[in-house]
Amino acid sequence: MTIGKEILIASLAPSFPAYFNCHPEQLVTALKLLGFHHVEETASVVGKAVEMRLIEARIRKGPIIGSSCPRIADEIISGWPKLKDLMSDVPSPMELHGRILREKYGITSRLVFLSPCPWKADENNMKMCMDEVVTFEALEAMLRDKGSSDLTKLNRTPFDSNVDDPVFRLSPLVMGIHGLDECVKSLNDIGLLSESYNELLWCSGGCFRTALNNENPDMQIERILTTWED
Repeated sequence: MTIGKEILIASLAPSFPAYFNCHPEQLVTALKLLGFHHVEETASVVGKAVEMRLIEARIRKGPIIGSSCPRIADEIISGWPKLKDLMSDVPSPMELHGRILREKYGITSRLVFLSPCPWKADENNMKMCMDEVVTFEALEAMLRDKGSSDLTKLNRTPFDSNVDDPVFRLSPLVMGIHGLDECVKSLNDIGLLSESYNELLWCSGGCFRTALNNENPDMQIERILTTWED
């Protein structure tokens, strides 16, 4: 990740509480110490994405396969090309947030998407909605090198974005079909898909499970649900 005179903007995927065991605003502080000028939640665009999906579902007939999971998109293109027309035209939250951030902060800003998903880099290579994609694992290493290994000791700094409804932060927990076996089953038999919108997530347990960081899963889910509490 390049850190210099550029204006660095972070888009932080909603699953970050599953990986970083601290208050969200302590992670904001750590990111600003790392060199980011602005830190926004990707969850801030979830409401807009849902609105766009509802409009699409009213216009199109038959099943629609969501755009959030880049691995699903790759698998459909390579393994189920006849289903390509079922893919949603609505941009993924990463892509949508990238468009909004570029308009908000200007074309010379450098946008960095922070996520547990390594396949988001592949999506970005195709759509060029961010300047860089960094996994939580890589971010953790950067923070450690910068001397910010214990984030719970940091002060809190508010995000530079607003989330209209706190439930949008839990969007990765609102899963449709997830896991390799279930996704393959549904792609092989589209009769199993709903006649409206279908969110398929390649990883079992979805994005939050992907972000699990060597803890008891039940403890992490409890932390996710209470992470914004003081």
